[in-house]
Amino acid sequence: MKAFTLAEVLIVLAIILALSAVGWPLIGNWSFNAQTNNAKSEMVQIIRLARERSLAGFKNQTHGIKLMSDGYVLFQGDSYQTRQDQYDLEIKLHKGLVISYQLAGIGPSADEVVFDGFGYPSRWGSITISAGETQSIIGLKQTGMVE
Repeated sequence: MKAFTLAEVLIVLAIILALSAVGWPLIGNWSFNAQTNNAKSEMVQIIRLARERSLAGFKNQTHGIKLMSDGYVLFQGDSYQTRQDQYDLEIKLHKGLVISYQLAGIGPSADEVVFDGFGYPSRWGSITISAGETQSIIGLKQTGMVE
């Protein structure tokens, strides 16, 4: 009968540990990229939904997005403060993801974007979703288009 020696087993374990140490940061970055890209896609769809609801005159109201560091809210009304909160759709980001923004324009508050009946936003610029050093950027144009 042949068997592995203790030295051979230790060498194989050392190789596995070395490969794991090298690969772990790559897996972590891949995970952050996937999370930020997924959160970006979801947020783009919610922004487009707010715009489309305003364009369609859904419930004869304007619609908007309230940005927070850990999530955002799709709301119905001229501002977050005067909204009809029974129609709110609140989205929380996964733990570790953060929202930041640089928006120009006018509006009730610097952290909300309200679309008028023609689909134009009250604020435009960039919204960033980040996790550590990984980030995904959403561009909101003055015409209401999202990229």
